[in-house]
Amino acid sequence: MNKKELIKKASAASGIPQQTIHTCFEIVLDSMAEALNEGHAITISNFGTFRVKELEERLVRNPKNGLTSVADKKLR
Repeated sequence: MNKKELIKKASAASGIPQQTIHTCFEIVLDSMAEALNEGHAITISNFGTFRVKELEERLVRNPKNGLTSVADKKLR
């Protein structure tokens, strides 16, 4: 299910216009993104927890040529 289908289903179930649902959905997603960018975790009961994980530098190997290099830190 994509965002458009989710908005359409929520609108049909609630009787609220799709544009209103879309606006609310955008506010929720923007708020979640902002919290994650600030380093906070988000927990939604009976659904899951969202958090940004920082991966440290590590050694990686190219399987084609066997060369080893350092993979930079990254956020996941």
